Amino acid sequence: MSKLKAFSKASLYLPTIGAAYKAIPSNYLICEDDNAIPPFVQEEMVKAAQDAGADMKFERLKSSHSPFLSHPEETVDFLIRAVS
Repeated sequence: MSKLKAFSKASLYLPTIGAAYKAIPSNYLICEDDNAIPPFVQEEMVKAAQDAGADMKFERLKSSHSPFLSHPEETVDFLIRAVS
């Protein structure tokens, strides 16, 4: 947690002007041990994006909410697969 940084509170309240995932092929890493966003909610988010017409692929990782901290190598591998 010491490596996490704060983000702008405005990002929670300002309206969005578009959704890039609808126009750009996207990938999502479902974190199976996430206590902040349970896996079933993540699955619903992916399905909602796909139902909205997004080219959304996904993979699963037995990880908590921040896989880039707890599983950096697996996260890098996921990112490499996503851009390949």
